[in-house]
Amino acid sequence: MCLGKRRKKFSDEMRQQTDDCGPLASWDGENAFAGQFDDGDAYSDVEDPNTLVSQPRQVNKIEVHYDKASKQVDVQTLKETLWHHMQESPQMPVQDQEEAVSFRDLLANFPSDCRAAATINEVSPHLCFICLLHLANEHGLSIRGCASLNDLSIHLPQ
Repeated sequence: MCLGKRRKKFSDEMRQQTDDCGPLASWDGENAFAGQFDDGDAYSDVEDPNTLVSQPRQVNKIEVHYDKASKQVDVQTLKETLWHHMQESPQMPVQDQEEAVSFRDLLANFPSDCRAAATINEVSPHLCFICLLHLANEHGLSIRGCASLNDLSIHLPQ
């Protein structure tokens, strides 16, 4: 079902007849509004410039360095490596008797022989965090922040 309008097909001859590129009549001396909307201030639509809201503070531009080339990382292998490394790493003592692993320590002691990427430099912390979120969903992990906001504690189920 077509809901759009159909256009008439014009031949080149009809287009030349309807295409008037001649000059339009001058509007000199004529005003379409006859001055009824002219308030005398041609540069502003604001009645009182003193009632304007002040300009918000400007934020300095921050350069964000990002990789220009894509990296090939096997996410499934990275998840398996993270999971095995979490289970083998020493757990932090926690008061609520759950085993906990520090995300910062997990990244600091990440195995250099990981098969997920060609080099260990291709495995970034944000990619590890995304894989950690997947693992938390799959294995029922609990991820909690710390007071200083510089680490995460990963609580393994008992």
